[in-house]
Amino acid sequence: MSFPTRLVLTIAGTIVASIGAAYLLGGRAPAIWLPLAFSIASLTISILAAFKSELFDFAPVVIQQGYLLAQASPPTPAVLNITLPLHFLNRGYGEGVIESIALKVWLEGSAEPIILTPAAELDLQKFVQGLRRLHPENIIGPFCAFPLEAKASRAKTIVFSPEKAVSGQPVLKPGKHRIEVFLRASNHRVPFLALEMPFPLTADTLAEYAAGKSIHDVHDDIAARLPK
Repeated sequence: MSFPTRLVLTIAGTIVASIGAAYLLGGRAPAIWLPLAFSIASLTISILAAFKSELFDFAPVVIQQGYLLAQASPPTPAVLNITLPLHFLNRGYGEGVIESIALKVWLEGSAEPIILTPAAELDLQKFVQGLRRLHPENIIGPFCAFPLEAKASRAKTIVFSPEKAVSGQPVLKPGKHRIEVFLRASNHRVPFLALEMPFPLTADTLAEYAAGKSIHDVHDDIAARLPK
């Protein structure tokens, strides 16, 4: 059932039930049953407010249009940092909290993904206007849980780094790789898949990154889905 339908039915049901109950309890005298009707309606609305999360859904989605392989200052080519400019959108009419986010990077031909978690939140404007390297001046701070109101959106640029260090083999190699973005929200205690995106890398791109250059790629092949 859609939100407008639920809202109309909820308000109409509250009014009708309150007037009917007050009329039965107070008799035909308006001076008696009208105040009683308002009191019952107020109590009903308070109860509805307590259970608003069940009535109004929190439906977060993630939209992303590119990625950065942002080098640190000084450059550290051996360290993998994937930076994603993300838009968090609540398509529902209920409020909620984005509690955590993580990436799974599937390298072409690999049976196991690389898990990346937030290392910091980046000020993208300062990054672009500056030396285009990760630096204390363009790092906002650690990624923290944040609220999303009904039909609201927030933009965040997040730097992800591997959860566990990968040793004995290169972290990245040329290929048609894939990134999966997982969210944990206040209404989803188990992380859910919020976004899938291609992550293609060429030998030239990796050579530039190894030489200490930050890499930026923008694409339109985005699969943003409502959580199931």
